[in-house]
Amino acid sequence: MAFANRNNSAAAADRADQSWKNDAWVNLYVPSADGTGRKKLGAIGLKLSRGFDAAVINRLNQGPEAVQALLQNLEIEYVLVDETKEVSVGF
Repeated sequence: MAFANRNNSAAAADRADQSWKNDAWVNLYVPSADGTGRKKLGAIGLKLSRGFDAAVINRLNQGPEAVQALLQNLEIEYVLVDETKEVSVGF
């Protein structure tokens, strides 16, 4: 099996494309079991190229009170995946 080598300009274009990167992160933490620190629960990536994300980034950049406002208005939904449900395809 042979593989086609990509030309240098195509490879350079791929390296120059940064559109997949997030512009900011909202990290979520919970206290550690021993209470001496915290453990990262997850992260939410935000992009300036998405309207709502850009609004959130701009608001959070206004200072610590904006982060507190987000925390006070944050709603969390926990959904357990039903692993007993059979997964099938339509073909």
